[in-house]
Amino acid sequence: MSKLNYKTDERSIESQFDCFGEIKRVKLIKDKNGKSKGYCFIEYHETRCAEIAYKRGDGRKVDGKRVLVDKEQARIDRHWLPRRLGGGKGGESRRNRDEEAYVKEIRKELRE
Repeated sequence: MSKLNYKTDERSIESQFDCFGEIKRVKLIKDKNGKSKGYCFIEYHETRCAEIAYKRGDGRKVDGKRVLVDKEQARIDRHWLPRRLGGGKGGESRRNRDEEAYVKEIRKELRE
């Protein structure tokens, strides 16, 4: 999950996303000084719960900001790209030509 308010803590995230299922762990990513970087990882006990959170949690407000929810698939699919690189939920129609060329280049590098 990204686009978090920098003041958001693990409890706020958990309280907004526990409605989708039992959360195993929330990992808020922080810099060297302990300040939030604006993104986190949520791990659910059941895959089904994670799928529901992925589909229904995108755009949910947490501490006044709408968050972006995406799946971390790098360990499962070696050709997966995060949304910020043109992958994730976005379709081909959302990309412009420069982004498509960039994404193809990254995918090529990942295959090598």
